[in-house]
Amino acid sequence: GSRTSINEAEFFGCDRRQPQKAVERAGSAWSPARLGSPFSLPASFSSDTVERMPLRPGGARFRFRGLAEAAGPAVKRSATPSIRDGAAVQNAPPPEVVSALSKADRLYSPAEVEAAFDSMASAISLVVAERAPLVLAVMTGGLIPAGKLLARLTFPLELDYVHVTRYRGELEGRDVEWRGYPSASIAGRVVLVVDDILDEGFTLAAVIEHCRGEGASAVFSAVLVDKQHERARRVPEADFTGLRVPDRYVFGSGMDYRGYYRNLPGIYAV
Repeated sequence: GSRTSINEAEFFGCDRRQPQKAVERAGSAWSPARLGSPFSLPASFSSDTVERMPLRPGGARFRFRGLAEAAGPAVKRSATPSIRDGAAVQNAPPPEVVSALSKADRLYSPAEVEAAFDSMASAISLVVAERAPLVLAVMTGGLIPAGKLLARLTFPLELDYVHVTRYRGELEGRDVEWRGYPSASIAGRVVLVVDDILDEGFTLAAVIEHCRGEGASAVFSAVLVDKQHERARRVPEADFTGLRVPDRYVFGSGMDYRGYYRNLPGIYAV
């Protein structure tokens, strides 16, 4: 049914552990002028519709059964379409993004990708397990490869990230743009840089050079995918590589197609 939009921060107040008080205020004191971000509650709710459920010591979880019309006519109803009401989905991906997956060739299955992470983790462990490395995930493509590898590395390590990009959601790379530097100290550390793909190596080279400039004692690189081509590279090859792909645009397992499909468990090419 219809839902009531209220400001989430005002609903919870400053203490999420007092939902009953928040609901009482919501049912009696809301006015259109105080309505804010689209945090939605059932249009019919009151303090007697809250059901507490255990969450953790000092906190409470609660849900709305919502039968009483306690919100009153002064509360503005949200005009945002609801998928459950059959409304058209807003912010749908561009048609070319949808069609790309149907036209793509699957290069590696999810099982093959997972096996590659297994092999990479074993090789990495042999080299840095005794050196308490600092792992730097290169955002955004390195997010999933770093997460997959970390779950397989059973020795002490620290995790940080850098945000460096060339593609910015496009299909062709441009100049390297730094958006975020590591917060951890690099001086004297063994650093493992994890990224999704090694293509021409501009991004990886920039991160490695930064780490060396900050005084890292050793810098290793790990990429899930090495793209095979004859163009010049800033980094000839990574220290640890999972899979090799032809010179095509690839996505999935951290790599994107116009900002989409990083979440796919396999690897695809168009």
